[in-house]
Amino acid sequence: MIEFVLTKEMETGIVKIDDQHRELINRINELWAMGSQAHSKEEIKKTLDLLGEYVVQHFDDEEKLQIQCNYPRYEIHKQEHQGFIDEFQKLKKKFSEEEDISTLALELIRTITVWVVKHIQHSDTDIGMYYNLHKE
Repeated sequence: MIEFVLTKEMETGIVKIDDQHRELINRINELWAMGSQAHSKEEIKKTLDLLGEYVVQHFDDEEKLQIQCNYPRYEIHKQEHQGFIDEFQKLKKKFSEEEDISTLALELIRTITVWVVKHIQHSDTDIGMYYNLHKE
């Protein structure tokens, strides 16, 4: 089974954000476990719904922090978040309409994983550096 962890290089140095990233990765790991085993479409959909809700809350918290510290790339970061939410919704819709979910479930989980890990490694660690240099 594939299992992802928040590595030291992926930490932002912002406790709340790093804790949320760990939770996000835990939820993604749950999806990987479900996708690699026989689970019903409804079980996977429920886990996807919970992940989607958590992502929206996390993005909101992250964006508030960016506004608070006057992060100069806020608008770009917000657009990245919205792009992910839009793509996630499209994939979820496709998943709910598909009869044979075996391949689609793994594609969906892989897409989510790649985006989240890449986003944390690049965009979020940049916020962490900026925040830690400019916090009062």
